[in-house]
Amino acid sequence: MRDATTLRRDIAALRGSFEDKLTAMVNLPTVSMDPDRGPDMLRCADLACTYLRELGAAPSSREPLDAA
Repeated sequence: MRDATTLRRDIAALRGSFEDKLTAMVNLPTVSMDPDRGPDMLRCADLACTYLRELGAAPSSREPLDAA
């Protein structure tokens, strides 16, 4: 197990990358009642899957259901 000093250093080293990825996701307009925003929501889901794959996960996404 890592000591607290090493852990703090490692977290600090990842901060810039984390902020860049978070910014990329937050910049996508995903909270909306506008059906035209559907593609943005799918882009955000794809981006989240990409980030998870980079960490070794095996995520999947699916097309949203129509709200009609």
